[in-house]
Amino acid sequence: VRGLARLLTRIWLLVAATLGGVSRAVGRGAREVDATHRRDGIGLLLFTLTIVVAAVTWFSIDGWLTGIVTALVTGAVGALDVVVPVLLFWATLRVLRHPDQGAITGRIAIGCAILIISTAGIWALIQGAPNPSDGTEAMRAAGGWVGWLVTAPIVAAVGTWLAYLWLVALMGFGLLVVTATPIHAVPDRLRAVRDWVLLRRVGSHGTDDSEPAAGDM
Repeated sequence: VRGLARLLTRIWLLVAATLGGVSRAVGRGAREVDATHRRDGIGLLLFTLTIVVAAVTWFSIDGWLTGIVTALVTGAVGALDVVVPVLLFWATLRVLRHPDQGAITGRIAIGCAILIISTAGIWALIQGAPNPSDGTEAMRAAGGWVGWLVTAPIVAAVGTWLAYLWLVALMGFGLLVVTATPIHAVPDRLRAVRDWVLLRRVGSHGTDDSEPAAGDM
C-alpha cells in the first residue's frame, strides 16, 4: 500500500510540475518563479476541480460526481454555478503563475467572493426570494443557499427595495476590492471609464488632446 501511495504521489507531482511549467511558459512575467515558491500540486488540484465543475455545470455530464457537484456548487450559489469554473480556472492560473503574490491573490479572491454573494442575493430577489420551504429546485433556480442567507434577514427587516440597494452597494464594494480602488479615487476611475467608453484620448498629463494647453489662444 505504501509503495502504491508513493507511486501515485510521484505521478501527481510529475503531472503538476508539467502543468506548472507549461502555464509559466506561456506569456511573460511568470517564467522566473523561484522553485521554493511554486505550488504546482495545489494548482493541479484546482485545475482538476475546474474540469469537474465545468463538466457538470456547463455540459451536464452525468456521473458519480454529478450529485456531489450539484449539491455543493449549484446548491450554494444556484444559477451562478456557471461562473464557478471561471473563478476556479483563474485561481489555478494565479497559483501556478504567481504563487509568490499571495496578498494580491487573496485580495482579488475576497473581492470576487463579495461579488458572488451580492449577485446571488440580487438574483434571488429577482426570482422572488424563494426560501427552503419552496423546494430545492426553486432555490437552485435563484441564488441558492447563499442568495437566501444574504437576502432573507434584510428583506424581513427593511423590505425588498432596500435589500436591492444594500446588495448593489455591496457589489460596488466588491468591485473596489477587486480593482484595489480607494474610495477617494472612485471619481477619477469613473471619469477614466467614461473617457474610454466615449473613445476620448487622454494626454500624458491627464488632459484631452483636443484641449489647448494653458496659455494657448
